[in-house]
Amino acid sequence: MYTNEVSENFLYNNHIVLSKRVKQTRSNDVCLEIHLHDIQARGVDEAHLEYGNAIKMMARILKKLLFSGFPVSICEWNGNESDCEAVIPVKSTFLEDERRIIQETFQGILKEADNINDTSKMDINEFEFKGHVMDKKDSRDLINLIYLLPNHCLGKSHASQKTFSACLMKDIRVNGGKLEVVMEGFNQYASSMEELYTHVRTLAHLYQFEYQIEEKEEE
Repeated sequence: MYTNEVSENFLYNNHIVLSKRVKQTRSNDVCLEIHLHDIQARGVDEAHLEYGNAIKMMARILKKLLFSGFPVSICEWNGNESDCEAVIPVKSTFLEDERRIIQETFQGILKEADNINDTSKMDINEFEFKGHVMDKKDSRDLINLIYLLPNHCLGKSHASQKTFSACLMKDIRVNGGKLEVVMEGFNQYASSMEELYTHVRTLAHLYQFEYQIEEKEEE
């Protein structure tokens, strides 16, 4: 993966953890389970692009549902940069329309991106659900946060054309009433790392997420 191949070239390599306690409500609707498989860019140089990241791709799909006027609550959203799964309750009257939008959005992303593996795919399943889900505001805030967080190279040296600052979306976990998003920052210069921290911290505060930096220990 991209992270393993380039991390040794950076002086600074830290995890950024965003977390939040959320409100939950009861739901008795049908649920759609959206599963993205093997979302990987073909080349190492392009793996930082958001189209090569399953978490970012899922955020774009869920954001499209919000933009289309559908209320979105999240039961589950777990995964990493290549495989990601989200479960959302859907009113039976909206089921076919939401399925269509999800499929169209996924296909649209694949058409836009020419660096995605041919094996990348999406499955959609439905099942009856009775249980707790995140309330609509917390769900919307999480979708917007992931949609806006960086997952790309933030700068390159004009002289060498080598990347000196990058940020990758690594993991997302929605367990009960707690959310956790893990990102990984790679930087050649301290000032670039601080720029990345400021960017992510601003978005975290906007959506009322706790923000923590975990420095990776040298091996």
